[in-house]
Amino acid sequence: MIRKIRKDDRQEYIDMSKTFFKSNAISEPFVIEDEKLDYTFDLAINNSEYIDIYVYEKDNKLAGYALMSFTYSNDLGGLLATIEELFIKKEYRGLGIGDEFMSYIESIYPEEVSAIRLEVVDENYKAKSLYEKHGFEEREYIQMIKLIDDEE
Repeated sequence: MIRKIRKDDRQEYIDMSKTFFKSNAISEPFVIEDEKLDYTFDLAINNSEYIDIYVYEKDNKLAGYALMSFTYSNDLGGLLATIEELFIKKEYRGLGIGDEFMSYIESIYPEEVSAIRLEVVDENYKAKSLYEKHGFEEREYIQMIKLIDDEE
């Protein structure tokens, strides 16, 4: 069963997210600060217009999660939903949960969403295959980012 995250999912979400950031889903795995995870969780619980977190529940246990964010894209002509993170616990992989998540995500967003975007590292072959199965195509571009340091 896929559902929106609830307050009582906090610690399990944080644990799964920490595992995600140490995995091969990230080009350079790292340790993410608890404060960032708490902030993300709080935004989702408080119905932020910018993010949603969905969890997959199997036998009353969380098997994985999907973190979505929302923005506008001029070149795509509308709202853009981004799959920021899609994580399935190791013991639940290979059961079709990722496929269910993808189908669910594609079905829940309104007409105003003109595209769903995600990032995947080349070495994450299983995830890349899943995304291609759902119609995602590679785009040729380099991602650049500037972090804003709030400790000045």
